[in-house]
Amino acid sequence: MPTQTFAGLKPTPRRSSHTRRSTSTTSPAHRYRVVATCILGCSLLAATAPPALAASSKDESALYKLYDVLAERLLSDRPLEETLVNAFPIKRPISYFEQQFDEEQDSKQLSTPDPSISPDEWEAIQNSDIDAYSESGNISYALMDLDNDGQRDLIIESYIGGTGLFSYTGVLKRSGAQFVPHTVAALEDDSLMPGELFTENGRGANQWSTWVDINGQIYAVFFNGTFGQEKFYLLRPFHHEAEVPVITVTYKTEFTGLTPPDKSARNNLATYIDQKKLFHDLNTMQDTQVVNNDGPTAVCPVPADTPPEEIDAYSMGSALHYSVDGIGNVPVWADTSCYVGSVYSYFGLAPGARRAEAQILLRDPYTPDSEELSEITVWGARKLHTISVGWEKF
Repeated sequence: MPTQTFAGLKPTPRRSSHTRRSTSTTSPAHRYRVVATCILGCSLLAATAPPALAASSKDESALYKLYDVLAERLLSDRPLEETLVNAFPIKRPISYFEQQFDEEQDSKQLSTPDPSISPDEWEAIQNSDIDAYSESGNISYALMDLDNDGQRDLIIESYIGGTGLFSYTGVLKRSGAQFVPHTVAALEDDSLMPGELFTENGRGANQWSTWVDINGQIYAVFFNGTFGQEKFYLLRPFHHEAEVPVITVTYKTEFTGLTPPDKSARNNLATYIDQKKLFHDLNTMQDTQVVNNDGPTAVCPVPADTPPEEIDAYSMGSALHYSVDGIGNVPVWADTSCYVGSVYSYFGLAPGARRAEAQILLRDPYTPDSEELSEITVWGARKLHTISVGWEKF
């Protein structure tokens, strides 16, 4: 992917201001690197922003190395997680083991230690009070030096379950003959995971994580995606700050295709939909960033004789399930009829890096208490819009 770096300075040391400024509003003395990337005919204008709180130069350098990789490979055919692992491989020793729970016997047992685990480390593991929960009955552990002190620390991963199908990841620091949470606050935490670093929502979010080594420091890259936006948080174990480094990527989708609902749908309107107008309205919705499902602006024309208590029906979208990402409402015209279309996605999950999909649930606002008529899928080319760096709360 061709990348051009324009004239400009790299970021200056972090300042106390939390304000994000683009190159168009900063003075020449505080200009930052701007990158333009061309992918499938799309122009990417990426302006970095001044960090908010003090952090080490190592973290800042790591953030920009991650930025460079993402700027080149965001829309490649290779999965992003695999791309990051290959770009920032971990070369230090890692050992794995598991713990199984027997609910009937109310017991737990560690697996046989791998030969790569030293007797000293195994004794420290057995000495540690590790009280983690697992819905599946199994907890996974890894030993790796996370803070470059010459001693391997403990990574804990467990599937917790629940409504959101959560998975938890915690880190414990080697301290003497034990592995312990890094702070006193962590010791008092009633979390389901000791030394909790992050959680991943398996239903109702698009999240994943991977461990990387950047500049000799171990980080967890935590990904959180929604429709039109992805965030890559750079988490350093045992490093507690109010804000963490993050790369924010925004996309726009040029919708060009429509897939009709299943033929068994009660009322198949797809044959009559004005696709050209629908695609135009979907693009306008992205440009104006209208994301409120219950906005006051009418989506479909309101008849003059409509009672006041029924006016909301022309602006209000359908109730969506918590496991989907509501994007906004658009009018969907089929012949001369207007339907309120509630647009949603599965938090940006798409068939491929260059393709995006969204679903639209149709409702007839002119029929009181009407049910959803049908659901259609729209798809198109996903194009990079902006990519920026900063520091945010995690």
